[in-house]
Amino acid sequence: MKKFIIAISCILMTVTPVSLTYADSHKGPDYDYDFAPEPKQEQKKVPNLKGRNPFEWQKILPTDYPKVEYPTAMIGQFMNFCGTIMMQRFQYENVQPQIAQASSGFVCSCIMDSYRENNAQAEFQFEFTRATAKEVPLFTEYLNKCSSMNAQTLSLFKRPNQQTSF
Repeated sequence: MKKFIIAISCILMTVTPVSLTYADSHKGPDYDYDFAPEPKQEQKKVPNLKGRNPFEWQKILPTDYPKVEYPTAMIGQFMNFCGTIMMQRFQYENVQPQIAQASSGFVCSCIMDSYRENNAQAEFQFEFTRATAKEVPLFTEYLNKCSSMNAQTLSLFKRPNQQTSF
C-alpha cells in the first residue's frame, strides 16, 4: 500500500502544473513590483585584479582614503600569500598543523617587518610582483634570516631526546 501511495504522489507531482515561478515565490508579500532603481552614477572603472600587478586595487581607492607607507591592505595581501606558501612548505616537511600555523605567522611577520624596517614600499612592491627567485634577493635574504630565527625559537620548546620534526 505504501508503494502505491508513493507512486501516485510521484505521478501527481510530475503532471501537476506549477503556477508560480521560483523568482515570484521568493519576493515576499511586501515586494514593490513598481520599484525602479535610480540610475547609477558614473563610477571608477574597476581594474582587472587577475593581472600581473596585485596592487591595482590602490587605483580605485576614494580620494580621502588614508595614504601611508606600507598600507594595511597591502600587508594583509602579503600575509595571506606568504602564509599559504609557508603552510604548504611546513606540510611538506610534516610539521604538526598547530606548529606550522604559528611558524607561518612568525616567518611571514618577520619578513614583512624586515621589509618595513630596511626598505621603501616601492622596493617591496617591485619584489612582490616578480616571478623568479633571482628577482627577489631581499625576500630570499629575509626568508632565510626569519626561518633561522623561527627554528631557534622552536628549539627552545623541544624537549630533550624528542624526535619530532619542526
